[in-house]
Amino acid sequence: MDEKNIEKLLDALDIGNADYRLNARFMLHYAPFTVKGFTFPERGIDDLPVEEKAAENIISFVRQLDKDRAKDPYIGAKAASDMICDKLIDSLKTDKGVDLRVMLAAIGALGGYELIRGITTAAGGFTYEELFKLNIMIAETTDGGKYLMGDFVGNQFRSFCMTAAQDNNFSVENLLPISKYCAGKIGSEDYWKSPYSEIIAVDAKSLAEQFEEKLRIFLDICTLYPVERMMAYAFAANRVITQTSDQFPKETAMSLLAEFGWRTSHFIA
Repeated sequence: MDEKNIEKLLDALDIGNADYRLNARFMLHYAPFTVKGFTFPERGIDDLPVEEKAAENIISFVRQLDKDRAKDPYIGAKAASDMICDKLIDSLKTDKGVDLRVMLAAIGALGGYELIRGITTAAGGFTYEELFKLNIMIAETTDGGKYLMGDFVGNQFRSFCMTAAQDNNFSVENLLPISKYCAGKIGSEDYWKSPYSEIIAVDAKSLAEQFEEKLRIFLDICTLYPVERMMAYAFAANRVITQTSDQFPKETAMSLLAEFGWRTSHFIA
């Protein structure tokens, strides 16, 4: 939504509390369907990625997604998740099959990347003071590094994990050791090291960079808003966890996802 339409909707809601209005304004950029009074727009052909405009099957697929969004705001994220899984399987397959640990690490890293990308995109028109009120902060290190901090980021990552685990009781306690370690390593190469560094030779940042461009098209086609892009990876993780539960402990799967996702969900540049 553009700023003019956002202000019109906020005025129509007659929100008197300044902090609540600020939160609603941010969410209209980040996850607008969570704000009362929002209705999904129907996309036109010109809203699709250029290379897909001529594909009639893609156009009809997108239009059906748009119709179904009112019933399920995450229908596009779920559709993208299937495409993401299929592409990752194809990309990671060797003569020995697919290493599930690498696949989950990649999904975690990419989910964290889309989380931070979504928040920073939505935050574009907000001042540092406004972001602080939203519990979103940017920390800068002496070497010029930038990291996104604050409860909003942590809560979004917890939602990512809850969706992946399909467990609404996923505790923030599960993330405290990772949070504590990473906070103490900000600005150093050790920030990217995890308990799985010897098993998975590629760090979270490199994994995200390796696959982000290959998978972006699926998000561009299927999703509309920043939070959906993050959730597409959460649903992808759940598909892997569910389909491989007899071969791969869920606790290990969630640990991999969290270790690789937490790091990319806080690193800006």
